[in-house]
Amino acid sequence: MRGEIQLPLDEVEEGTRLWYEYIQKEHIEEMEIDWTQQEYFEGWKLMKEDTGSAPGWHFGHMKCIDPESDAAEVLSLLALLPLKTGYVPREWQKGINSMIPKKMHNLRPEKLRLILLMDSRFNHNNKIIGKQMMEFGEKHNLLAEEQYGSRKSKSAIDHALNKRLVLDIIRQTKTPAIYCANDAKSCYDRILLMVAYLTMRKFGSAEMAAKCAVSGLIQMEHRVRTVYGDSESYYGGHKWHDEGKFPHGNGQGNGDGPSLWAAISSPLLQILREMGYGVEFDSPITRKKMKLSAFGFVDDMDFVQTARADEDEEQVWEKSTTRHDIMGITSANYGWCVRAI
Repeated sequence: MRGEIQLPLDEVEEGTRLWYEYIQKEHIEEMEIDWTQQEYFEGWKLMKEDTGSAPGWHFGHMKCIDPESDAAEVLSLLALLPLKTGYVPREWQKGINSMIPKKMHNLRPEKLRLILLMDSRFNHNNKIIGKQMMEFGEKHNLLAEEQYGSRKSKSAIDHALNKRLVLDIIRQTKTPAIYCANDAKSCYDRILLMVAYLTMRKFGSAEMAAKCAVSGLIQMEHRVRTVYGDSESYYGGHKWHDEGKFPHGNGQGNGDGPSLWAAISSPLLQILREMGYGVEFDSPITRKKMKLSAFGFVDDMDFVQTARADEDEEQVWEKSTTRHDIMGITSANYGWCVRAI
């Protein structure tokens, strides 16, 4: 990671500098990505046949192939080739933007969710990258302890209990504190692709594998699906590239989305904790300090700022405001739009 991208010496926002310095702290060897045809098609067994995708190869097509056949061997090698070379097949560069209701029968535009339908093989490859990222992050302790989303052996109800216990302790000890619940608006659609690439590299993804995953989105031609069919015109792709424009966003429905967001949000939470923001308690028996900067589950972040022994209510308010400013500046570099709920 070190030296892969050089920041300008001046005019760099504090949030950008903090994030970039943190993500370069350690250099860990990247993972090799490889598979046998049996391993490749084992992943397809977990995919649902009715999962939406761009026109062309569908999830159902891949699931019905015999993993021991010669065709399976050819397909597994063709799927691996882009991750070894960084090449993005032409079929993978087409996406369909479709709006689906978040809640049944509620068709108000602001209540619809934008889904990016992409080639099923591209999506499956990204899912494999995401799985490796999470395994690498857990192994090397790169994921923030505050982030419970998309992680094995961690659940929303467990984190809700953690928050409830902390709030009970605050009430019982009469500790001055400020609580703020935040929801990241359209988090996957706002991820900056350079941040996505650097995060993948930090979490062990091979250079060419990360390049393929991100380049596929940069080069993607986005069409819009309505009740009248798919649009003939598109945005993004070579049309925008020729104009010097590049779309951002990882896309809702992308296979590496949950893992990528857990990896992207972890540095922010760890930066805040190391700067002394959040909750700090002493265990009554062992006197061990417990520090948490937030309670996070995917894009939902609940921040609690407690007073230290020598702080009063006004100092807690000032500290909470500063923490919110740092979070806003730093998260803006991810493309993260934060809103209080």
